[in-house]
Amino acid sequence: MASSNVDNFIKFEIEKSFSNTLKNAILNIQQNFNYFLSFNNYSPKKRVFTVGLNHNNNLKVSQKFVFLLENKIYNHDKWFSSEPLLIVENKPDYLATCFYMVNCLQEYCINVEDHLNRFDFEKSYQKKFNCASKNLVLQYFQEIAWQLFGEKIPLKKSEYILSHDIDFVNSAWKDETKTAIKKIDLTQISNTAFNKLKGKDNWQNIEQIIAQEQKNKVHSTFFFLTEKGKTEYKKIKNADYNLTDGYIENCLHKINKSEYHIIGLHKSISSNTIDEELTKLPTNKLRFHYLKFNVKEDFEKIEASKIQEDYSLGFSTVLGFRNSYGLPFKPYNPVLEKQYYFTVFPLNVMDSSLYYYLNISNNEDMILATINFIKNNAESCVLSILWHNNFYDEKTYQKLLDFVNEQQFESYYINH
Repeated sequence: MASSNVDNFIKFEIEKSFSNTLKNAILNIQQNFNYFLSFNNYSPKKRVFTVGLNHNNNLKVSQKFVFLLENKIYNHDKWFSSEPLLIVENKPDYLATCFYMVNCLQEYCINVEDHLNRFDFEKSYQKKFNCASKNLVLQYFQEIAWQLFGEKIPLKKSEYILSHDIDFVNSAWKDETKTAIKKIDLTQISNTAFNKLKGKDNWQNIEQIIAQEQKNKVHSTFFFLTEKGKTEYKKIKNADYNLTDGYIENCLHKINKSEYHIIGLHKSISSNTIDEELTKLPTNKLRFHYLKFNVKEDFEKIEASKIQEDYSLGFSTVLGFRNSYGLPFKPYNPVLEKQYYFTVFPLNVMDSSLYYYLNISNNEDMILATINFIKNNAESCVLSILWHNNFYDEKTYQKLLDFVNEQQFESYYINH
């Protein structure tokens, strides 16, 4: 997340009686709102605005916001009753709502994790109000813009971040053999066994993805695991490769040489620290394997590491916005009352979510669902799309690349 253009900066003059708890929260929204203005190339004529409890202020915050924040109450049922918006005496508190959503405050509650210690979608306000696919903070930032500037912001076309988590490159033969046995396809069983003996596997397709994206001038990031083998969780594994394998070394070399590609760390499920894994794979970009991370614990670990950008903030079971927002942001810890330095790039679409949880098994339909999500969020977003190499199909993947180019979506990395 590049710094906002200084010409677009606005400043909130906060009521002097407010506690540091409140002031720091409001300053976090000031920073993220400034980036929203900068991303959309909006230069306000007036740049200093007052924030307080009285109607005389440019932005009025509610006493309920003060109470909830200072008492560290994060349960979404206490913030949102009939809709995902903090409403007090029939008046919406947009600033408070944006702070709550952007910074994932609902995830700071107790007992909201699933069996992998990830935030459980079933316990979210997105599930309760059926709003996971809605970029609510964009709507509420526009309401704040109306209050401050007397107009809503003309929105710029969205940008994209395309990525690939490289979990498995040597295991396609297992899936192919199971399928062939079910179909009693002796020819396929024989061909798969022959290729395995020759050391070939259909998930060894990274070079093909690189070449296809280069041909189409589409950028992407490849996240590699540094650890191989079993984890403490049944049926969940880290990589089926080593970084020192000849095939992987060759892929890493090609990515490093490519002007369209970047390497990221796919943090393993292990006791390793982030920096320990970075010694094996230096980068400033991170995504947790299986999206197994917890904002209460792992944001602190990211902050303590050399990582500058995290790409893990997405739901594993649905498409959409885990923090109801479509732009990169600087996160804030409400418990520690601490602003973090790294930037979070929310994850919006993951192929495995489509396949395993939304029951879309056809590759073409998976691409179509992805394209429809992009169409529905074509403005003021950095759309993060994850396509694993083991879901890759050249023909259908080309349709996604064609759509990106036809609609003239630009990679976030070009402009920032």
